[in-house]
Amino acid sequence: MARADVASASAHADSIKGLAQSIANPAYRRLLTAEPLLRRAVPVLIIAFLATICVGALVQVLDHRRQTLADEMLSLEAVADFAAERLQRPLNSAAAVVDQPQIILTRVLPLWSAAAGRRFFLTNANGGGRSGKSHRR
Repeated sequence: MARADVASASAHADSIKGLAQSIANPAYRRLLTAEPLLRRAVPVLIIAFLATICVGALVQVLDHRRQTLADEMLSLEAVADFAAERLQRPLNSAAAVVDQPQIILTRVLPLWSAAAGRRFFLTNANGGGRSGKSHRR
């Protein structure tokens, strides 16, 4: 009986192997015929992926620039509004504006306006100044 079991197992394994080959063989042949195309497609797909990453990075940089400019514009408007409001207050001496524009700028500008590289100019109503002095904070 042991011989019958061995013979049956061998025939059973061969039939499964044959069935697996008959199922897998057409797929393997299709894979072999598609291999040259796949070899050419991989570099193209890699380049397309890298181009997508570059475009995404560019979009992020441009959006960050736009947002930074908008934030700076709001900040400058806030400084201008604050300084204009403080300049509306009566001064101790009208001569102080003419003689010491640096002191006036220091008095009217808020401390948070001291961003790197900002320059403030004090002018008269016509847009001109007597000495063209600027104040850097």
